[in-house]
Amino acid sequence: FKQKTAYEIKECDWSSDVCSSDLGDACHPMTPYMAQGAASAIEDAVILLRCLQGVTRNGIEAALKRYHATRFPRATAIQQTSAQNNWMKEKTDFDWVYGHDVWSQDLA
Repeated sequence: FKQKTAYEIKECDWSSDVCSSDLGDACHPMTPYMAQGAASAIEDAVILLRCLQGVTRNGIEAALKRYHATRFPRATAIQQTSAQNNWMKEKTDFDWVYGHDVWSQDLA
């Protein structure tokens, strides 16, 4: 039995007939060390919007899977970096966090 911490990213369960998805702290709670919790939630919202644009009712599940596949790697990287609590203790490349453009990011 592995106990999960409050800051672990949840895997999506696509076996249900209900199409829904979490965003922000509901799916990737952040420790406060990078101050990226709210920023990540805004990124989630933009990517979700982009994935749902032009989608009909029949395409919602595929759009939500695309949203998850697009956001999971970046949200995981930010979450894990924040959890290590060593952000900016040494020379740090800020561009991957602060220079990221979700409006032009490739979707999965």
